[in-house]
Amino acid sequence: MARLKSILICGSGVAAWFMAAGLSRALEGQGCRITVLDDGATEDSACLGRAVLSLPALRAFHGVLGLSEDQMIKAARVWPYTALNMGTYHIGIGDHGARLNTVAFHHFVTWLRQNGHDADIDTFSIPALMASAGKFTRPVNDPNSVLSGFSYGLVLDVGRYSDLLKTYALSRGVDVAEGRLTEVDGGVQIASVHRDQGAPLTADFYIDATGEPARLMSAVEVPFEVDPYLTANRIRPALPQDTVVPMMSEGRQILPIMGGVISDDVDTDGDGRAFLQGRRAQFWVGNVVAAGHAAGVLQPFMGHELQLLHTGFTRLIGLFPDDGMSPVLAGEYNRLMIQTFDRVRDFVLLPQVLRGQAEGPPELARKISQFKSRGRVVMYDEESYSESFWVSVFLGEGVLPERYDRIIDSMEPEWLNQQLIKMRDIMARAVSAMPPLKAVPVTSGVPA
Repeated sequence: MARLKSILICGSGVAAWFMAAGLSRALEGQGCRITVLDDGATEDSACLGRAVLSLPALRAFHGVLGLSEDQMIKAARVWPYTALNMGTYHIGIGDHGARLNTVAFHHFVTWLRQNGHDADIDTFSIPALMASAGKFTRPVNDPNSVLSGFSYGLVLDVGRYSDLLKTYALSRGVDVAEGRLTEVDGGVQIASVHRDQGAPLTADFYIDATGEPARLMSAVEVPFEVDPYLTANRIRPALPQDTVVPMMSEGRQILPIMGGVISDDVDTDGDGRAFLQGRRAQFWVGNVVAAGHAAGVLQPFMGHELQLLHTGFTRLIGLFPDDGMSPVLAGEYNRLMIQTFDRVRDFVLLPQVLRGQAEGPPELARKISQFKSRGRVVMYDEESYSESFWVSVFLGEGVLPERYDRIIDSMEPEWLNQQLIKMRDIMARAVSAMPPLKAVPVTSGVPA
């Protein structure tokens, strides 16, 4: 089997240029021509709002591309964030407290509450404390420091981020085809793609980045499966047109709600952007793979839009085909990505299920029952969110386990209580000493 000689990415926006940028780096020196054909879409192909959150893994992707955070700040109005404000609690990007005698820290919170002590999980979370106080500093590498157990994500202006990725991809030799996508010759696989200017285009491999219409996946007759649990279908702007970064108010860090307010609307002719939640039955069929909203759509929550895009890219590189298009590779890719998507869907659902606003699948019901019973966080294969994310939501939504780890009972109660008070005070002092987020060095009006 021979290496791929050509890849055609159909679409625009973040999904198209994310894949183009990543592939131009991953396939460097392999003689593979990468071309992007614009589909003429007016809405982004991977992000529903004007602002999008990323998780820490995306910073590693930028590092592989050679894009520094200074470049991101200048070009994409980047702003760091350490936690998502859920109103009465935060979902922090990092650990809670510290393990004592190998016991996961949230068991100590349960012990404190069952023994009549005040125990707000946020007060044992450096990233939550930072977000509440409007402070920011980067984590340190010293494992003995309380500033080593957290990370941070980025808030990105969707339009500017797409432009940055496009500029990068073009600088590395990615081609732009003239014209716009008009028709796709499909069937078992993609045969060719037509455009409004010039001859039809062909390639060894195709990437569908056409957003929700998924024009290539539709041509090979891959159905879209509507999610039976998530019903929100519209996002409306919640901020002024030019405001897509966090604001500072009374010393607190306020994130845009992923660029808008999510709602259920029977009337689909209202203002804002309509969307339908769910995923394709398969993500890779024959010689085409879906990226961004062409693969699936979930309401914005905490960085999953770019996380799913990044995971899909990483898995594609790990299972990269030759010109034989082995169905074994596509089968494994589909298995991994379907599990990944469904586990992200569960995390998006969790607050709604705990509030009685939605039902959930059996896997999520098991996870909830296990936590309620013994504080155990069930982690399935292909999870995108670590245990600490789930714990933040469980405890923040008022789910207190019926029992804690009984190893705690071997510890002297007064000593343990003093240790926890000391831990909380150390964290509070560490955050108090940090500079304000708005005092972080500024480039073009955007904090680093």
